[in-house]
Amino acid sequence: MKALLGNQNQKRLSDFFGSRQHAAICAGEQLEQLTPVISEYLKQEYPGSVITRLEPEKSAITIDQIRALKQSLVLKRRDAQLVQIIEHADKMTLEAQNSFLKLLEEPPENVRFLLFTGAKSALLSTIVSRARIVRINRLDEQEATEFYAEQGVDPDELRRALMISRASPGRLFALLAGDSEYGHTIQRAKDLLRAPLWERLAQIDSLVKDKDGLYDLFLALDDVLRAATRSAQVSAPKLRAIAATREKIYEAQRALRSNANAKLVTLDVFLSL
Repeated sequence: MKALLGNQNQKRLSDFFGSRQHAAICAGEQLEQLTPVISEYLKQEYPGSVITRLEPEKSAITIDQIRALKQSLVLKRRDAQLVQIIEHADKMTLEAQNSFLKLLEEPPENVRFLLFTGAKSALLSTIVSRARIVRINRLDEQEATEFYAEQGVDPDELRRALMISRASPGRLFALLAGDSEYGHTIQRAKDLLRAPLWERLAQIDSLVKDKDGLYDLFLALDDVLRAATRSAQVSAPKLRAIAATREKIYEAQRALRSNANAKLVTLDVFLSL
């Protein structure tokens, strides 16, 4: 299945690759799962490009990862356009950012960097000043509907995927393409919402062992609940209950970022589902 990046997003990336800048900060909401979509676009528009990705080890991108990246760039081909994607760039440690800054000050001529982040403010101002800001917006729903309908996607499945993904290019493609981490997390969220309370509570001990995974699960729960509010069959009392649960989830996400007790946070959310 082909992926849709969206006309406006393509234009912004095209402007970057047509410039002399070596780095672009791809900023926006819900940038998860964007790498396959961007990669497909680049392969179509810039045949022969070599695309690689760097992602956090556990919860951070370390200085050792940036040092290894520098070394790998030295060894790569000089006759090809290299595109280095850095996912969750805001998770670079301060030491990693300073090391990456030195790379941006004297970048290899044939390398372009794409930094994905939903928190540009977490990056050093000196990195931001050396990069072009490429805003990745949600897809136009009509454009997405026509594009994926031409590929034979079931209209009801597409409608549900658009509501859950909020028309995020990466999330939408991940849901429609089938086997993806995001798709599995969404399905797990749906299963939790259907499960009896005792079954949800029985899963807490295993879930809290992976805080990043737990945070992603809270995001997925919110996506599913928000999509449910768009149904014309949802009553006013049900809408109020969903709103209260989503507020609990939002508070839980903030608490996890503050290193609160993950077990107590998850218990509070699960009791409200």
